Amino acid sequence: MVHIVDDINEADFLRLARENPVYGAAMLANYAVYHRDDRYLSQWVICSEQNPPHLAVQLYQQSLTVCCADDDIDSELFAAFLSIVPEYRSIVAPKAFIESMPERVKAGRQLRHGKAMVLPHKSLQSLPEVPDGIQLIQPPNLQQLFKLLCECSSDYRQFADYNFWYTDLSFRLRHNLAKAAAVKQDGVYVSAACAFYLTGSAVIRDVCTLNGYQRRGYAKAVTAELTRALLKDNLQPLLFSVSQEADRLYQTVGFEPCSEWAGLYK
Repeated sequence: MVHIVDDINEADFLRLARENPVYGAAMLANYAVYHRDDRYLSQWVICSEQNPPHLAVQLYQQSLTVCCADDDIDSELFAAFLSIVPEYRSIVAPKAFIESMPERVKAGRQLRHGKAMVLPHKSLQSLPEVPDGIQLIQPPNLQQLFKLLCECSSDYRQFADYNFWYTDLSFRLRHNLAKAAAVKQDGVYVSAACAFYLTGSAVIRDVCTLNGYQRRGYAKAVTAELTRALLKDNLQPLLFSVSQEADRLYQTVGFEPCSEWAGLYK
C-alpha cells in the first residue's frame, strides 16, 4: 500500500530534501517562496506501509522533482503515486531512479540526461573575469529576458506562462531569493542566466545564448558573474548540465560533476 503525506508531514519533506544537496536544492528554492501557497506548489512525502518516508516529491510548473533517501529506489511505489498526482509534464530525478521506472511510466516521454555540477571551491580569484567588450546587464529587463528564453528554448516557447514567470522571478529578485544577468549586444539580449537561492546554496539555471551569438564567451560570462555573486553571498553554486558542450563550458568556470540526473519529458 502507498502512503502519501503532504504538508502535515513537512518535517519529513524538509529532511529528505536537505539530505540530498543537489535535487533537494532545487526543491528548497521553490519551497522558500511558495511553501504556504498550494496554488503554485504541491509537495508530497511517500512511503510504503512497512518503511519510513523515503521519497520527497515536488510539483512546480508541471515538473516533478524527486529526492530519494539513501539511494533507496522503489519504482513501483512511485509509479503508483503517479496515477493519482495532478497533471505533470516532466519528472526530474537521479539518473538511476529514472532508469528504474517501469516502461508504462516512460512510454511516450522523451528521456533527457546530464550531469549535476558543483563549484568545489569558494575562491573569487579563480573565476574567469568578464572580457572587455561584453556588456553585462544586472538585473536584466524581465520582458526582454523572457523573450530571449523563448527564442532559445522550445520548452519555454511551448509551456511557459509569462504572467506567472514574471510574477515568480520578480518576487524572488525583490526578496533576494534570485539573481539574473544578461549580455546585451547589437541592442538586444543575446545570452542570460538566472540563479535561485536558498539557505546555503543556489541553483544556476536557464543559461542560454541566442543562435548566431554562440561561442563568443557570453554564456561563460553570465555563468561566471552569477557564480561570483553567489560566492559573495556565501552560497554554494549548483547547476544542471544538459550536454557535453555545456559540461565543457561550466568546467571552464570551475564547476565539477557531482552526480548524474535524468528526466522524462512530454
